[in-house]
Amino acid sequence: MREFLETTCREVPSTASHVMQAALQERFGILVSIGHLNRVRAELGIGSRTVQREKNSSSLARQRYRTFKRGQVHSSS
Repeated sequence: MREFLETTCREVPSTASHVMQAALQERFGILVSIGHLNRVRAELGIGSRTVQREKNSSSLARQRYRTFKRGQVHSSS
C-alpha cells in the first residue's frame, strides 16, 4: 500500500489527499485518514501542498501586479 502511495504521489504530486484516500480505499479496501496521508506524504517529501503553494504564489504575484497596474490607470484618469 505504501509503495502504491509513493509511486502515485511521485508521478502526480499535485494529487489531492482526498483523491488518494479514495484510490487507496478502492484498490485496497482500506480507509486511511487524510491526516495520516498528509503525514506520510510530508515525511516522504511528496505532499501536494508544495506544488499548490508554488502555483498560488505565482497566481498571487500576477493578481498583485494587475491590482497595482489598475491602481495606476485609475489614478491617472
